[in-house]
Amino acid sequence: YGLPSSFSIPPYTYFILLCLQCGCQPILVKLYMPDTVVRSTCVLAQEGAKLIISLGFLVCSGNFSKATQAWTPTSALLAAGVPATLFAIQNYANLMANQTLPPVTFSVLNQTKILSTAWCCFLLMGQKQSHLQLVALVVLSLRHWSFKK
Repeated sequence: YGLPSSFSIPPYTYFILLCLQCGCQPILVKLYMPDTVVRSTCVLAQEGAKLIISLGFLVCSGNFSKATQAWTPTSALLAAGVPATLFAIQNYANLMANQTLPPVTFSVLNQTKILSTAWCCFLLMGQKQSHLQLVALVVLSLRHWSFKK
């Protein structure tokens, strides 16, 4: 079910695709999603699609039974319920911001979560960043400061 070992995608391809997605998403949402859309339904549909796609990959990989053999409803709810709820709230807020802010403002504000995540990983988990990650965070910080001026 995986790609053949001879098939390799250059790493910069993923970077380019991520840049295109981050740049196009706010514009496409502004163009094609009316302000009258029921946001909760949209977020529920997004989360449902993510669940179906994730379960599909898990089943196709042949690891579904192995991954779920120790699951109980309580353990699954505790392990996945809180993060899933937080992601749903974040997606709702993200959709609201995407519909009301100019695309450039939304993109810049949306990327601040990378800085806060790195900061929280360091403070709460004691996880230090590599030198390359620190350089990337500094460049991202400079980008945010340049947009504020």
